[in-house]
Amino acid sequence: LQSDETKIAIRRKKAYYSMQHFASVFDNTLECTPGFKYTTNASESVSVFGFRNKKTQQQLVALWFDSAIPNNLFVTKDITVTVENGNFKNPVWVDLLSGRIYEIPASKYIKEGTTYKFMIPVYDSPALIADASLIPR
Repeated sequence: LQSDETKIAIRRKKAYYSMQHFASVFDNTLECTPGFKYTTNASESVSVFGFRNKKTQQQLVALWFDSAIPNNLFVTKDITVTVENGNFKNPVWVDLLSGRIYEIPASKYIKEGTTYKFMIPVYDSPALIADASLIPR
């Protein structure tokens, strides 16, 4: 919460909503993907973490640029992320800051066996590549 000099709450910060969106996805049904392997063509440092649903094995990848202090510009850069041993039936891109969910068109990813190559926007706030079944709507 943002407060004034008397410590009275003025409003919720954007991070408050991000945490709401995060908590709606990350629960006890997910686990870290063992041996998660990925590559990117990003020209700057990016954090990438793999998760999967314990029952369905459907996957979710969390990623963001981590090389600078986050800003309020919300400018994305398109990068390619390749996920090995992937399991996505209906991949979506989720912006955890806004809570918006976007279909990833077939023209923006390639599936070769269990390897997925996604061409997606990334910025300095966490976003997800996820199977749609893992995202509450």
